Amino acid sequence: MTGQTGIEIQVGLTPGQKIIGKLLHAAHLDNVGEMAARGSTAVIEVDGQRTEEPFYEAHFVACEPGEHAVTMFMQGRGPGSDTVANRVYGASLATKVEDGHVTVLLYTPKDGWGATLSFVETRSA
Repeated sequence: MTGQTGIEIQVGLTPGQKIIGKLLHAAHLDNVGEMAARGSTAVIEVDGQRTEEPFYEAHFVACEPGEHAVTMFMQGRGPGSDTVANRVYGASLATKVEDGHVTVLLYTPKDGWGATLSFVETRSA
């Protein structure tokens, strides 16, 4: 999103996902990993405004300069409560966005339980 001020959230892999990805790649089964990745949705809230997108992509949320409350969690397919998914894989961060810039964050789920949301950099929009 060239020229837009906002927040970009990149998605990292857990250590277990990295190992499984290498094994699938070595067995020429990359498409199995891709199919599994399509089964999850990223739920992103910036200042209470919710968006849902495919999980394993970089996400961009246009917003005004200033302080923003960011929460992200992954929601799997099938019935499930946002409250439970947020408690299991949710992470929050208060971050600042500068005019004409993009604040880049990294969301990384952990193997088993939990996730982190961390600041990476600020770059020109």
